[in-house]
Amino acid sequence: MSAQALEEPLTVLRSIFPSKRLNKGTPLVVYSQPSKDGTIRSLVFEGLGQVDSTWVSKELFKAYFVGEGNSPTVERFLDDNCSIKILTKY
Repeated sequence: MSAQALEEPLTVLRSIFPSKRLNKGTPLVVYSQPSKDGTIRSLVFEGLGQVDSTWVSKELFKAYFVGEGNSPTVERFLDDNCSIKILTKY
């Protein structure tokens, strides 16, 4: 995917997050869902907005949950507090 094609979805992704931090203990619910016609996946941040980009959706989930991931904070949280199940149809 070209950098130009990613510009809009990444701008939308940056604009979704509020300028302040979420309160401690506030869950951030993120999920990926297919569009009605099945041609694109949306990355949904419940209550904040969504990014309509299959590439952004896949890459965010891969970065955090495949292999060792790139987020020590997420890794520590999951180790100490819960297990996670990733359900995928695709």
